[in-house]
Amino acid sequence: MIKTYERVNPAQSRMSFALKRMEDIHAQRGGATDEPHRHDYYTVLMVEEARGVHRIDFQEHALRGGLVFFLAPGQVHQIREDAPSRGCVISFSSAFLVEHRIDESFLKAVNLFRPHGDTPPLEPPPALWEELRQLGRGLEAAFARSGPFRMEEVGAWLKLLLLACNRACRLDPVPEQALSPAEQLVARFKDLVDQHFEREHLVAWYAEQLHVTPDHLNRTVKAATGKSAKQFVQARVALAARRLLLFTDFSAKEIGYELGFADPAHFSHFFKRLTGESPAGFRAANRRAEEA
Repeated sequence: MIKTYERVNPAQSRMSFALKRMEDIHAQRGGATDEPHRHDYYTVLMVEEARGVHRIDFQEHALRGGLVFFLAPGQVHQIREDAPSRGCVISFSSAFLVEHRIDESFLKAVNLFRPHGDTPPLEPPPALWEELRQLGRGLEAAFARSGPFRMEEVGAWLKLLLLACNRACRLDPVPEQALSPAEQLVARFKDLVDQHFEREHLVAWYAEQLHVTPDHLNRTVKAATGKSAKQFVQARVALAARRLLLFTDFSAKEIGYELGFADPAHFSHFFKRLTGESPAGFRAANRRAEEA
C-alpha cells in the first residue's frame, strides 16, 4: 500500500494550510529519504537550491534550484536528495480553498496542477523567479504572523503566487487521448461527480454511467488517488457542505436537502463522520475564527 498523508498538519486537525522549509524537513528526517507517498491535499514546492531527483508518478525530474513543482491530491511522489535542499513546501487542502473563497475551478483554469499524465516542473525566467521568491517570502511572513485575518492574508498571497506562476506556464491541457485507459476512466468519473454529486451518492450509479462495474471503478480510482470511488464522492459532498455552512445562512436541514439527504439526522451523521465535527460545530468554530 502507498502511504497517504491525509492532513496538512497531523498535529492540528483543523489546520488546512502549512508552509515548511525544505531544509527543516531534511533535518527532521536526518537526511533519510521518505518512501513514495501521496498527499490528500495540494502541494507547491519552490526549490531554491537542490541536487537530486523528484519522481512524480512514473516520471523522474531533476531536482535543482529555480524550479517550482505542483502536486495535485493523489499523485505519488518521492524526493531523493544528493545534498540538503533549500526552498519552501506550501501545502493546502480543499477546505482551505473553501474557507478563503478560492474555487477549485481556479486551480483548473491556471493549469498548474495536473493529476493525469506528465507533471513537469515550472522553470520561470530569472526575473519571474525573483518575483515568485518575493511572493513566497510574503506568504511565509503572513503565515508566521498572528492576529485577526492572518489566514485571509495567507489566502491572498497564495492566489497571487499561483497567478504569477500561471504567467510562466506554457503547458497545454492534457488531451484525453494521451491518457491511459485507467486515467481516462478516473478523469471521466471526476467530471461526473462534479456534475451530479448533489443528487447521486452511490458508486453503482456512476459505474453504470461509465459502463464499468462498481468494483472495477473502486479499484481504478483507489489506485489513482488513494481513495475509493465511494470516498471520493463523499469527500466532494462534504466539501460542498463546508461551503454552504461557511457562506450561507441555510440551516443544516436545508443544506442536507440541497445535497440530497432526505433525513437531516443522516446528513449530520455523515458530516461528523467525515469531518469530526457536527455541522453546527463547524459553522460556529469558523465564525469564531473570523471574529478573532
